[in-house]
Amino acid sequence: MFQKFFLCAVLCACVSASVLRGQNAEALRGKVIDASTGAPLASAIVYFAPGGRGTTTNSAGEFRISTKENVDSLVIRFMGYQTQRLAISEVRADRPITLLPATLLFRAVTVTAKRYAATAADIPAASEVIDAQAAHLATTQNVGEALAQAQSLFIKEYGGLSGLKTVTLRGASEGQVLVLEDGFRINNPQGGWVDFNLLPASSVEKIEVVRGGASAQYGSEAVGGIIHIRTLPPPERLTPRAQYTLGSYGTNAARFSLGQRLGKLAAIASFNKLQTEGDYPLDESARLQNNAYTREDIYVRGDYAFSASAQLSAFHKDIHSDREVAGSLSFPSPEATQVDDNRISGVSFSTQNDAWLNLTAQASLQRLAQNYANPDPFFRLRAGIALMRVS
Repeated sequence: MFQKFFLCAVLCACVSASVLRGQNAEALRGKVIDASTGAPLASAIVYFAPGGRGTTTNSAGEFRISTKENVDSLVIRFMGYQTQRLAISEVRADRPITLLPATLLFRAVTVTAKRYAATAADIPAASEVIDAQAAHLATTQNVGEALAQAQSLFIKEYGGLSGLKTVTLRGASEGQVLVLEDGFRINNPQGGWVDFNLLPASSVEKIEVVRGGASAQYGSEAVGGIIHIRTLPPPERLTPRAQYTLGSYGTNAARFSLGQRLGKLAAIASFNKLQTEGDYPLDESARLQNNAYTREDIYVRGDYAFSASAQLSAFHKDIHSDREVAGSLSFPSPEATQVDDNRISGVSFSTQNDAWLNLTAQASLQRLAQNYANPDPFFRLRAGIALMRVS
């Protein structure tokens, strides 16, 4: 008799536990909608608290979720909306869960690579702003190294610090990407490309990258997009800066800048020198020869404010580089050299009388000189190129 009573008690306990587990594991159903429009919110995150187990809503804003854990509430989250937390007893399939829109505040980013300055949110093409003075870019020696941090952009490098560096954007060639410096075109007049190795990063404040065709505004040079280099503005007070960097393979770099504002006049000047032997090992027995590089550049800029809405700016940049051209592994050039002398001067006047009128006048003079010499008897090649652009 006792054995029968014991078996009946065990059986009842098992049935009760199964029923309780089934009740606790019962699925919750619901729908998430916008409180203002009533539109369903797809891909909203729904999860239990505590526990964290969850799911997402479907295209109709509906969800179904179950758990075996001891939970007391349900949390609903969606980007751009206020998070909602409800008790389990408040969740009903016939009563939609409403989420209130929330205002998201981000730091405003102004892009000037287009015809008119605008915030990044108002530009239809994808854009990106690189802070060239950020801590993780402090050791970059040229604009090409800084642009390597950008997305959807490929830097073609032809050998270390001394090699040519060009850019391709959205599949366009290097001659189809417009490069501006403070609003002035610096593309090579002959081939359309820009050697970013010759653009020092020490005098750059930020780099704006607009990915997308802008040929309607700028012509065929902007098929792939626009890269706008913004140089360092003069500081408000006397600000001297000095930096010296040592690196491997005989690399050393020195930077110095000084700037100040005096009333309506502000000026900044910087000097940068980079030198490297560049003889890094190719394999266990060979080292790269004839790859030394020396670059010196001077940058001067002055601003004069006639009024709060009218300003005159002028700058001059002089870049001299002397590089040894190692050549490829298949066709080395043990004695080839190349000398580049780049000078660009520009004057810009801008005035804005009201929110609807913005007048800008610019003039620039650019001289690019390149001399390549290879005394090796096999090549017998010597070439010189001098280009000048007046705009």
